[in-house]
Amino acid sequence: MSPAPGVSTIGELELLDALQDPDVIVVDSRTPDWYLGGTIPGAINIPYTEAVDRMGELGCELDFDGWTCEEASAVALFCNGLWCGQSPTAIRNMIEAG
Repeated sequence: MSPAPGVSTIGELELLDALQDPDVIVVDSRTPDWYLGGTIPGAINIPYTEAVDRMGELGCELDFDGWTCEEASAVALFCNGLWCGQSPTAIRNMIEAG
């Protein structure tokens, strides 16, 4: 299952690899209350409701037409599993924004 065209779903082993890769940012896209309750060590919290506004933290640059992300880091987002729509929502919004 893919949340958007061009986006790959990864499994636990790929996420572990991402956590070890300095060129990848692992993002917990859940709301702060969930994040504070526990997260994957090494993940940063960018709630799905703030994803577009905080794309600069991922290496994107704001320009007159929105975000330019050619130099952005690779990003792995997660939320609460298959039933959770927070990371897919963040991904679709980020793609739409640039």
